[in-house]
Amino acid sequence: MAQYFMIMALRSSDASIVSPLLVLKIPILTAISLILFHDSFELHQYFAITAILLLSWVFSSLSGQIRIRALIFIFAACFCYVLADIATVTLAKTFKAPPIEQAIILNIYNYIAALVFFIPCAFIKKVKLNDMYNCKYVAITWIVSSTLMVIAFNLSGVVSGNIIQSLRGAFGIVIVMMFFKDQIIDHKTKWQTKVTLSLLMTLSVVCFYI
Repeated sequence: MAQYFMIMALRSSDASIVSPLLVLKIPILTAISLILFHDSFELHQYFAITAILLLSWVFSSLSGQIRIRALIFIFAACFCYVLADIATVTLAKTFKAPPIEQAIILNIYNYIAALVFFIPCAFIKKVKLNDMYNCKYVAITWIVSSTLMVIAFNLSGVVSGNIIQSLRGAFGIVIVMMFFKDQIIDHKTKWQTKVTLSLLMTLSVVCFYI
C-alpha cells in the first residue's frame, strides 16, 4: 500500500518535490516509539529531527509547490511505511540469528510474498516478461537497499535508521553534481542553495547521534 500511495504521489507531482517529504514519517515513528515502546530521546535529538523536517521541506519547495492531492498521498504512504518499518523489525527479531542474517531471511520471505501478490496482478495488467527483465537493475538495487535498511533498523532502531535515510536527498545532490554537471550550469544559484541545504542536513543528522 505504501508503494501504491507513493506512486500516486509521484504521478500527482514531481519526484524532486515528493521524495524529500518522505521524512514526514520520522515524527510519526518518533511519536509511536515514545507512546508504545517507551523510548526516550535527548533534547538535541528533538532539535535535530525538527531541523531535518524543515530542511526537507525547503528542499521540496526549491523544486516547486506541492499539490494537496500529492501531499495527501505522501501522508498515506508515510503512515504505511511506518507500520511496515515497525512490523519489519518486530518480525526480524523472531528469527534466531544475528541481525544481518535476520535481515536477509526476512527479505527472502518478503519478496516471496511480494511475488505471490504480483503474479495475479501481472496477468490482469498483461505484464510482459521483457518488461520484467528490463527492471532487473532497479529490482537488484531495491533488494540490496531494503536489506541494508532492515540491517540498520535491527542495529540502531527504526527512528535512527530513518534519520540516516533522510540523507538520501543530500546523496541525490552529490550524484547529480557528479554525473549531470552540464545541467547544473544554467541553474547555478539554485544548486548552490541545494548544496548548502545538503550540508546542513548532514550536520543535523550528525547532531542526532552526538
